[in-house]
Amino acid sequence: MDSFQQIRSRAFSARSADLHYLFKKVFDRLYPVTENVELMDKQEIDLRNLDSEKTEDRGEHSQASEASAADRRRRRILTQLKTAEDERRELNYSLFQVAIITEQETKKIKSIYDKLVTLLRSAILHPPLEDKKETYKAKLEAYCEEFIDIVDTRVIPHFWVAVQIKGTLLRLKADYLRYLFEINPKNGSYQVRAHNAYTEAKTFFIAHRLTKSLEWYRLRLNYAALLYLDGFPTAAMFICQQLLRSSKLKSFDAAIEQRVRRNVEFFKRACLG
Repeated sequence: MDSFQQIRSRAFSARSADLHYLFKKVFDRLYPVTENVELMDKQEIDLRNLDSEKTEDRGEHSQASEASAADRRRRRILTQLKTAEDERRELNYSLFQVAIITEQETKKIKSIYDKLVTLLRSAILHPPLEDKKETYKAKLEAYCEEFIDIVDTRVIPHFWVAVQIKGTLLRLKADYLRYLFEINPKNGSYQVRAHNAYTEAKTFFIAHRLTKSLEWYRLRLNYAALLYLDGFPTAAMFICQQLLRSSKLKSFDAAIEQRVRRNVEFFKRACLG
């Protein structure tokens, strides 16, 4: 069995293209496609199944059908992205016109950016949008930073925003920085900022007694994913085991408990090498 130091050393040595490949594999393992199940991060849009399975010989008709289906899927993704970007543009225009962000507007901020970031992240990590990958990476960076700026300057400082809303947006801020680290494994600043953001969110949740909320469980699960990517599967497994032992877990949707159990097993296998 590999030692913890050996596992950590291998994880930190896997940089650039190898590390990006690792991120992609981890994304697939930690966020498997499910139907009507709320995942660790969010309701993941199923873009990973867009590629049809390949065999040695499917015949001319089958290949033509697959090409046609791929074109339709591609157009659908581009349409979804355009719609999401249009919604984000309208939101920013409305935010520019108001001095105080209301609770209704904070819900729009969460909904619109979450949809847009989810689409872009999936398009970057999975085909068939490989030819636009760099463009989407640049957009993802810009939109995540834009979201973080809104949260830091227009939501968190103001007392009239409910603490539950602030907690959710702080959790998303940390998640988005983790996404930026995923697509930019050479950029250590994203890694540091992601850790700092998760710490900030954790401190906020504890200070405002939100540790029995569903958002707290999402926060801890997602932080465990970052620890694993950093090369600390033991620490990631420990966090998930703590959540699993909590009596509060049973009061949530069964999908959350299933997610915690799957993560415990996944991290346990990683610890065993």
